[in-house]
Amino acid sequence: MPAHPSLAPNVTAPTLTAASSTGPRRAPWLLATGALLAALLAVLMVAPLKDDIAWLLYVADNWLDGSRLYIDLVEVNPPLVIWLYAIPTVLARIGGLGVAVTTMPVLMAIVLGCAGWTAAIIAGGQRRQDPVILFCAIALVLCLVPGGEFGQREHLLVAAALPWLATLARAIEGAPASRATVIGAGVLGAIGCALKPQYLIAFAALEPLAVLHGLRPWRAGVLAAIGAACVYAALVLLLEPAFLRDAVPLAFTIYGYTDVSLSAMLADCLLPLLTIGLGTLLLLRRRLPAGMALPAVLLLFTAGTTIACILQSKTWFYHRIPAMVAAVLFLLAWLRESGPALRAGLAARTGRLAPALTAGLAVLLLLGGFGVDTGQRLAVKLDRAITSADSTEARLEALIRKYHARSYVAFSDWIALGFPVVNDTHVRWASRFDSTWALSGEVWESKQPVAPHASAHPIATRMSTDFRRTCPDLVVVDRRASIDYVQALAHADPGFLALWRSYDRVAAFDGLVIFKRRTATDSVTGCRPTPLPRTG
Repeated sequence: MPAHPSLAPNVTAPTLTAASSTGPRRAPWLLATGALLAALLAVLMVAPLKDDIAWLLYVADNWLDGSRLYIDLVEVNPPLVIWLYAIPTVLARIGGLGVAVTTMPVLMAIVLGCAGWTAAIIAGGQRRQDPVILFCAIALVLCLVPGGEFGQREHLLVAAALPWLATLARAIEGAPASRATVIGAGVLGAIGCALKPQYLIAFAALEPLAVLHGLRPWRAGVLAAIGAACVYAALVLLLEPAFLRDAVPLAFTIYGYTDVSLSAMLADCLLPLLTIGLGTLLLLRRRLPAGMALPAVLLLFTAGTTIACILQSKTWFYHRIPAMVAAVLFLLAWLRESGPALRAGLAARTGRLAPALTAGLAVLLLLGGFGVDTGQRLAVKLDRAITSADSTEARLEALIRKYHARSYVAFSDWIALGFPVVNDTHVRWASRFDSTWALSGEVWESKQPVAPHASAHPIATRMSTDFRRTCPDLVVVDRRASIDYVQALAHADPGFLALWRSYDRVAAFDGLVIFKRRTATDSVTGCRPTPLPRTG
């Protein structure tokens, strides 16, 4: 299918051909990129694991040992992320290493592999570009923008989506990639979207642009993506039927517990929204010129991922990662394509220079804003790597070791009180839930004006059952919460209160109170701890 006439190659524009002398230019890029990524990897490996990632690794570890997902271990995310996190877990077992040592290198290898493939696809288009420099730029954006949330599901999603975006841009420009590349990018994009299906809207937003430029809706890449999604859905139904039966209803019931207002979401997504507004003005002032297919695709993906983020109604930074990565890449792609025109306008000193300089300045300011946001989060991660011994989690780990605790649980919505504390101490986690987030959601849902959904297995009852079955040696109670966890569990199960009386307060700090079980009272309480999923 011929390219859209407005995207015909501009033979007068300076391009970087394969014959260009790029050797001297590559060295500084490679050295700077290698140094920054090596430093980032070192920080990620030394700093404590992010709580979400630590929990998913714990789930993957126990899943490999036979625990049933969504039953023995309750999780609301689709199983693909557990299967993915099983890779560094298996490598850790083979090498006799801690899973924290293998996880970040594996995740960085995945991200850099996606960056390399994306660069190769872009470089093979009509406007030949240096794949090495492209790789360095894409890799730095992919690895630095997420900050301390490196390796989150949304991060992996946007990395997996980039090859698909690159193939689409090439097809729009009339220089489609090979059929194998298009199919592979479609499959990889579907896998990325399967990590967080909420972002399907971002992929769908690209199709009107494709159709507008003469591409068929049912082309090879789209069919490959649909086929991969169907295979994954069949695997979920076959291998993890409890996901649809238990996890999805649970998510719909309690997910609104942490929702925020629309105004808060708009403020949280301000930078991506500003980028979308500016990009629309830059690209719609005239017909899409040569070389602007990639910026247009990236801008649409920014818009789709921003909408997906807003619809989730959570001011959680990692929900914004796809929009932020796409926005920064759009701004860089636009600056690269507009650079010659800006330089020509500067040399000519015509009246047309002012709008160009205004647009360029706005782009640079937005890039600076993204840099400040990312820099702050990387600084926090670096601080955790240096001062982790002084953190709340480290103090909890010291108590676990001091009292030789074999089992442990934390009554708090803060996942970090359980993970990576459990991962680092190898203590048994006395709950099938990662925290009391689901319990708080159940309490919130019961207070809604609409008649609450009556669960056949209330979360409070399940948590109390886990507690009485395990009789954890140490218990942390978060007093900063809006609900009394002990009272909520006792109300659901009177037997919980009888066992709770056998616990003594042994420490308190940072709004937490720590209790230890008196083992001498086991004969009175009838506590008979049973084995729990292990922590490798």
